[in-house]
Amino acid sequence: MTDKELIMKLGGVVVVAEYLGVTYQCVFNWLSRGIPPKVKLDYPEVFLSKDPQPLAVRET
Repeated sequence: MTDKELIMKLGGVVVVAEYLGVTYQCVFNWLSRGIPPKVKLDYPEVFLSKDPQPLAVRET
């Protein structure tokens, strides 16, 4: 699965950005550039899962 497909499976750019607490633009750039390895290692339960599930946005 590509990083773009993974982001879409997790719920899309807005959901991933809100979950991680980063800007929409940051995650949108990952669609073409790929998810940075540090982000994948910081959130292995999200990005390194064998069967990723849509994210639930955290309440702040």
